[in-house]
Amino acid sequence: MKKIFILLFILGYSIQLFAQNANDVSTSKKSAKAPPRHYSFGEKIPDIAISNILNYKTTSAKLSDFKGKIVILDYWATWCGSCISSFPKDEELQKNFGDKIQFLLITKESDRLVKDFIAKSKKYKRFYPHLAFVAGDTAFNKLVEIPSLPTWAFIDETGILRSITTDRDSLTVKNIQGMIEKRYPNIAHPHTQVGPEVLKTQPRISIMEPLFVNGNGNDSGKIVSYSLISKFDKNIPKYTVGPSTDKKRQRNIVYLGGYPVKLLYQYAFFDDLQVNNYKHLYEYIPNTRVLLELKDTSEVVIMLNHTINTGKLFTYQLIVPETTLPQTRNYMKQDLAKYFKYNVRVEKRRVNCLVLTSQDTTLLFSKGGKPSPLVKEDPFNLTITNEPFWFLQGYFNYATWYGFPFIDETGYKGNTDISIQANLIDWKSVAKALEKYKLTLKLEERNINMLVIGDAPDPMSMAKN
Repeated sequence: MKKIFILLFILGYSIQLFAQNANDVSTSKKSAKAPPRHYSFGEKIPDIAISNILNYKTTSAKLSDFKGKIVILDYWATWCGSCISSFPKDEELQKNFGDKIQFLLITKESDRLVKDFIAKSKKYKRFYPHLAFVAGDTAFNKLVEIPSLPTWAFIDETGILRSITTDRDSLTVKNIQGMIEKRYPNIAHPHTQVGPEVLKTQPRISIMEPLFVNGNGNDSGKIVSYSLISKFDKNIPKYTVGPSTDKKRQRNIVYLGGYPVKLLYQYAFFDDLQVNNYKHLYEYIPNTRVLLELKDTSEVVIMLNHTINTGKLFTYQLIVPETTLPQTRNYMKQDLAKYFKYNVRVEKRRVNCLVLTSQDTTLLFSKGGKPSPLVKEDPFNLTITNEPFWFLQGYFNYATWYGFPFIDETGYKGNTDISIQANLIDWKSVAKALEKYKLTLKLEERNINMLVIGDAPDPMSMAKN
């Protein structure tokens, strides 16, 4: 469990597909009586009473008070780095559209935590004066299904739910202007359409059994090995399993539902490009270690012109007799090579990296005590006590909002006590906080292994040669 805590803040992006279930966030206050069910697109939302509003002209309101405006509910938490990194975009849109829209930043966390977040945002000059925060919420969190954080829900000027998305790139001037003009663009992210609760209502579809075979599993015990690649289907669960081992049935399983080609390769090539020590938690290559060298990148990415590239999403499933996880990923690479004709390899490339060096590693030594990889759910405080130094490496490896690969050149391998008081979304702020440990974090070029996805050679050109 300790190793999970340090990465809660990291994978908030992250590629959005691995965020924490929003219903797991603790709460200390209730803002209103919760609606009895989740609402669907096109349904009118009840007139919810809202309390604990912070950074707004009033501390309470009703949803009807925003009639005539597009209401954008931004579900977040103080520990969610990806959520907080989206606030500048929220702020810009709220400022530009003014009274035509209203962002409400919804969290189940207490007003004490949110007030502390706002205070520290001002201290580190990352304050968002145009954004209204709703703390201690239960009503809005039960209004719609929230598969992960961040999630955005769009309610039109008459109170009708128009869209739900986990994709920050859907927050565009074009999409919001479309809603204001009553054109209601389709900005729903496919990964918001089926969540854990919906899975419970689909007993005939099991992601742990071969899909489309004998009614999904009636005679599946006879299957020794099975793999499948299918195009995106909204009726098939968007979920992630593995690679993992099913000890009871003595088999290995991979299930990646509704993924772009790029991310499938990030899972398959994990063993070829090890960049972290969290092998049992996050077995995929970070986005910062992937280079796309394609004439047409639209074939492999999830977003295209600010909309979901649904036609290029796939579901992959693999079931094989129990073996090692590296061998399981080798099977996956073989399957991908059969269907997707790309030249995928790991190569040394010279790229800009965030490089960490030390002038005095004795300042990193731990004084002992109870190990604690993360003290607070706080975007301004990362504290590690008596844990391996690679906990910090793991943080930087998956902090995709920095945009650069991370390289540790300190040479330190022991346990450490370290506390970073900074705006954790901004690597320059982190670099300044690390100076007290005589650590230097700066942007420099390095020759490092990168996952390169390129176009396959033209068979006709090869034949001529």
